[in-house]
Amino acid sequence: MKKTVICFVLSLFFLSSLGTGAIASESTIDQDTMSIQIIDKGFIYPNMETLMKNVSTQITRQFKKEKQSLTKLMRTSSLKIGTDKTYTSADYGSAYYTVVNGTPDCQYTWGTTSGGYADAAIDVDMVTQNTRGTSWAWVGNRVSIQANDGLTQDSCRVDFDGWVKGSLYQTAYLTGSQVAVWAEIYDETDDELVVQYEDWYIQNQVTTINRAHDEGGTVTLKAGHVYQFRMVLYTEAYDLVGLGNITYADCYNGARGNDGLDYSSIILNW
Repeated sequence: MKKTVICFVLSLFFLSSLGTGAIASESTIDQDTMSIQIIDKGFIYPNMETLMKNVSTQITRQFKKEKQSLTKLMRTSSLKIGTDKTYTSADYGSAYYTVVNGTPDCQYTWGTTSGGYADAAIDVDMVTQNTRGTSWAWVGNRVSIQANDGLTQDSCRVDFDGWVKGSLYQTAYLTGSQVAVWAEIYDETDDELVVQYEDWYIQNQVTTINRAHDEGGTVTLKAGHVYQFRMVLYTEAYDLVGLGNITYADCYNGARGNDGLDYSSIILNW
């Protein structure tokens, strides 16, 4: 991980912009969807299902802010029902961080260069107080579904394919780090999360990550609707005592290749 501080949060209300799109942080007070009260142990979310649901809400909230503020180009491709399509380049994404306690080193970005990537990392090295933070990034495609010969909806097999590299590290009791990866489909038109596909997550290990990001399933897509097909990377780290320990969740490189999530393809087969 680059030790140059990309995002050093001076307060819970600091707003930052980085990478391909405008990215805003929010304070714990603002994050009503996270239901954070007093976190004094363990990870923010008790299980993968809860993690995915809450982070997806953050992703959608971030999208709505960007759309309303006109800070990012809303790229969209069109696809007729019944037309098979393999996307090999991402056209959309976002990234974000959350400070819960202290001043963690947050890194997060996404881009479409060389196909696309989503990178995120949280570093709570050598802190002197209770410190906790999260960061996520997603990359994928924004697609407008069109009717075809009177057909206005149909089932479609969607497969997500990518690769994730990074590392986890912790050195003491009352510290922790984790990386989680999944895919999801969001219906912009109905403002509805259509489906999530859990892939994998790793917690509290000293390990190097080098593994596939591949999942998918069958879903009904409707004509006249715009969908976001998201490949999501989430990182979290904490040090509850602040005794100068080394703890991080690092899937960040700032570009395609090396650490981070690299987009390979999103395939739609009707």
